[in-house]
Amino acid sequence: KKAIETIDKNIVRNGVTDRVVSNQSDAALFMVKNRNMKDRFSIIDLDPYGSPSPFLDSAVQSLAEGGMLMITCTDMAVLCGNHSEVCHAKYGSIPLRSKSCHEMALRIIIRSVESHANRYGRYIVPLVSLSVDFYVRIFLQIYTSPHEVKRSASKLSYVYQCTGCESIELQPLIQNKRHSEDNAYNFSPTAPKVGRNCEHCGHTYQMGGPIWSAPIHSSQFISQLQKQLSDFNEQSFVTHKRMHGMLQVLSEELID
Repeated sequence: KKAIETIDKNIVRNGVTDRVVSNQSDAALFMVKNRNMKDRFSIIDLDPYGSPSPFLDSAVQSLAEGGMLMITCTDMAVLCGNHSEVCHAKYGSIPLRSKSCHEMALRIIIRSVESHANRYGRYIVPLVSLSVDFYVRIFLQIYTSPHEVKRSASKLSYVYQCTGCESIELQPLIQNKRHSEDNAYNFSPTAPKVGRNCEHCGHTYQMGGPIWSAPIHSSQFISQLQKQLSDFNEQSFVTHKRMHGMLQVLSEELID
């Protein structure tokens, strides 16, 4: 109740009473009630205490075509491999404890969102994916296309990680055997790409996933953000330098 009262005061203070309406109810239920085409939201920002998993299904249903979904996850102990069984229950994937656990956390969440979207003939396009301090932050768009949904499994992989040198191999779920420029697909299951032991050190593998193995950033979107940020001076935002640095790092990452 106090939170809503504070929100209402801020709405009045910022002069946006004609555009902002507060609501005190179950967030998942509220989103589902607005899943009709005319009522859908352009932007949904999920920033719960802990895991956003209870809200993902409602969110992908109630976003307008091309709408933006923003997600914050603070349950990093779960996503980074300390509680694999909990991660599977919440996100449908098994994490691995490794030096790349934060990137794997991002890819687990994105895969989970894609899975929810696919059930409604929708698919996602990741824009920006960040691991910051004690949480991860993801920005993506939602579109509708049953045809594109058929390609979703080709963007997912299992992860083989060596228990010795920690080298990583990806195992795609399916592959497209038809190499043509038309819109037809001929997907088939894939066979394991690794043997029982690591070719580098001879240790055994452990398996995690599935994860989103397609790009987790949009270079075009990041470039646009950099351009817009450059139009503001450093006094415009307290975090101007930090945002500039983060976008610069993202722009230099490999697109994979």
